[in-house]
Amino acid sequence: MAIATGKSQHGAENSTHRLGIQTFFDSIHGILSGNPGKPHPAVIIRAMLALNVQPEHCIMVGDTTFDLDLAHAIGVRTAAVSWGVHSLETLRTRNPSVCVHTFYELLEWLRPQKTNLRER
Repeated sequence: MAIATGKSQHGAENSTHRLGIQTFFDSIHGILSGNPGKPHPAVIIRAMLALNVQPEHCIMVGDTTFDLDLAHAIGVRTAAVSWGVHSLETLRTRNPSVCVHTFYELLEWLRPQKTNLRER
């Protein structure tokens, strides 16, 4: 798993360390100086390269239209979450694969996707 965030690289690393979640991720990617930010897909492309995976084997979990737009731009499926910046009504305009209200709902949707992603 990787993080692809609109925070700066330094901010992404600091946030995950402060929250104690960095060990759950194989790589952490924020915006690098001189590179475009979201909704440009550069940050998720870096994450996929670090994991050595193709777009069809990825899912972007996002709380903004920027997250969903950058994922769709390169063929990555999306899961929209209601606990972030944009409302689900706004996120639905980007046609996510799923919309969820809780971490539990997200986990329940993601579990079978793991098998489906391997089969692609």
